[in-house]
Amino acid sequence: MNIQIGWNALIANIGSWILAVSFAYVTNRVWVFDSNAETTADFIKEITSFIGGRVATLVIEELILFIFITNLGMNSMLVKIVAQVIVIVLNYVISKLIVFKK
Repeated sequence: MNIQIGWNALIANIGSWILAVSFAYVTNRVWVFDSNAETTADFIKEITSFIGGRVATLVIEELILFIFITNLGMNSMLVKIVAQVIVIVLNYVISKLIVFKK
């Protein structure tokens, strides 16, 4: 979105984040962590904590992009790749230890 469409890196990141989190919740719930949330209350707690964790890592990612692309003028693709590695690790840890813990 940043390079192909020409959107600002921060705006492009939020747009892709919304699509990715929606897809990630379903795949994580069904295949990765085999969620056992059966009641409405458990489901709401699970999805709320999932989105909360993803919002936290979005803030971290946005800070990384802002500092290294906007302020320091570094290559947007390189910074985005490094930021994604950090975010993927953090998202897995949050999902494993908090969201889908058994």
